[in-house]
Amino acid sequence: MRITYDSIRTIIFLNKMIQPKFWNNNKQLVRAPTQRESENNHLDINDTIRLYRNKADDAIRNAAEKNISLSDYYFKAWFSDIHSGATKKVRDFYELFNDYIEANRAERAERTIKGYITVINFIKTFQAKTHFPVDIKNIDHAFMDALKKYAFTDRQIQHNYFAKIVSVLKSFLNWASERDIKVSAHFSKFSFPEKEKAIIFLTLDELMNLYNYDFKNERLNNARDLYCFGCFTGLRVSDIMELKSEHIRENNIHKTIRKTKSNEIIPLNPYALEILRKHEGYPDKLLPSISSQKLNEYIKECCQIVGITEPVNIVKFYGSKTKEFTYQKWELITTHTARKTFLTNSIILGMNYMAARGIGGHKRDKDFNRYVKIAEDFKSKEMERTWGELSRGK
Repeated sequence: MRITYDSIRTIIFLNKMIQPKFWNNNKQLVRAPTQRESENNHLDINDTIRLYRNKADDAIRNAAEKNISLSDYYFKAWFSDIHSGATKKVRDFYELFNDYIEANRAERAERTIKGYITVINFIKTFQAKTHFPVDIKNIDHAFMDALKKYAFTDRQIQHNYFAKIVSVLKSFLNWASERDIKVSAHFSKFSFPEKEKAIIFLTLDELMNLYNYDFKNERLNNARDLYCFGCFTGLRVSDIMELKSEHIRENNIHKTIRKTKSNEIIPLNPYALEILRKHEGYPDKLLPSISSQKLNEYIKECCQIVGITEPVNIVKFYGSKTKEFTYQKWELITTHTARKTFLTNSIILGMNYMAARGIGGHKRDKDFNRYVKIAEDFKSKEMERTWGELSRGK
């Protein structure tokens, strides 16, 4: 690394080697190898490069604050301790985070693990863009302020996405602290609660119109059946795709739920049973196989054809800013709305709250109570729409 400042020029050796073909001259970093190329240790080398750059900036700031004359000797003295173990500083955080991921891989859902990886990649990008030194010992309020500024000003991410990043970070740091790894004491005070999001669901009329519609198209009919099966059982699409004949006993589903790892017994209502009968004959699974991405695409198409087009206003939060967007309802329908449709309509139709909660698998009161509130609001609106209009017509 060459440091040039005013008339001072210093060469610092990083003690790393790389073949010239891997060097990105524009970014001044090592590029990742292609699938056909052997591993080149680019993450480790790039972390070291960033560490040295940050340390050079610190050296210049320190000299300015203490009125120290810059010299070749000053810079070399400043870097003299880096080989005693400081080169591990940047990697310590990421190595530990990878250990945390591996420690949880056996008992966490695949989607949760992907969320952890997304968080660590976000922090890597944050460090690369801001040059903020990320170390297990300095995850403090200054780090959080810098991360927050980067998230909302530079990346303009949504509020709840950042709330999940903070939640994962706190979980990781708590895990590290329990293993006697020294971390900043400030992390326990980090707080960034999620904003409550609108619950999108199909009304009973919309659901039954979708269920009874003949699309004259096997692709759309299969997608509709998979989605409606989720609306009639409360199962996630990942569990629906795994259903086999041995999971069905006496008109009940007996299955270990992938996300919670709990053994559940879910009653099959007549509509769910009719869907299963319609698809009898599959050799391995009870229902057609469609990827989640394609299913989301197809079910939107189905809902648009059926006419689920009422306007829906959605407020999105970006830090302290809010933006309001208007969509046609079909645009917001995904596989995740099937469970929401099941829970909301079950409560509206009078299902016992504890039974609905048991089938839905909600552990936290605040999560389940949102569905209760929506159901009660819906009943109030229907009461006003029917009896209220009748009384005004007198």
